[in-house]
Amino acid sequence: MSADRVSAAVPAHYNDLSAVYAAFGDMLQTAVRKRHDDWHTPTLGYVGAAGAVCQRSVVLRRAETDPLRLTFHTHVRSGKVAALRADPRVSLHFYHRHAKVQAVCTGTATLHTDDAEADAAWSRTALFSRRCYMVAGASGMPLDSPGSGYDLYDVPHDRTPDLEESERGRAYFAIVRVQIRHVDWLYLAMNGNRRALIDVDAGAVNARWVLP
Repeated sequence: MSADRVSAAVPAHYNDLSAVYAAFGDMLQTAVRKRHDDWHTPTLGYVGAAGAVCQRSVVLRRAETDPLRLTFHTHVRSGKVAALRADPRVSLHFYHRHAKVQAVCTGTATLHTDDAEADAAWSRTALFSRRCYMVAGASGMPLDSPGSGYDLYDVPHDRTPDLEESERGRAYFAIVRVQIRHVDWLYLAMNGNRRALIDVDAGAVNARWVLP
């Protein structure tokens, strides 16, 4: 390998363990703000019916680092809601193709449906996005022909619902807040990969290097 390839520029967290968690937090905040960011849509892993391993893409809506909590929205009649009520253990997998960082977060999910936190999140949800929750049918419900389900529930196809119309969706809206306990961080680099394991407990952050 040529010398210039070996000495390629690396980020501040490459050899600085204290910078890894800060970089992780910065990337989460960017992902919440920018819908085209790679981390905006992580993959949720959870245990489904009969112990099946399930995965779904979700949209990262909020990220807190003290304590470390990640939030996404869901329809209360989705299969994952019943699954999370039965077993709240989850993982969230992030990969950023430009930053070359993978993070696997594990923790416990809490559902919010009829409380102040869900109300506040609903109030911040755009009218167009509320259309998803105006469909009262459960995800996976059999259909006689291809469709979004909007036609079954008189949901506008060609326009954004107004505020009054959109309130029909509130009964089916929920937020899922995941308390993260462990982060497996991997940075890919031609100079050599770097991997760190981060444990988060009661606000205390403990990180250590491990072999990639």
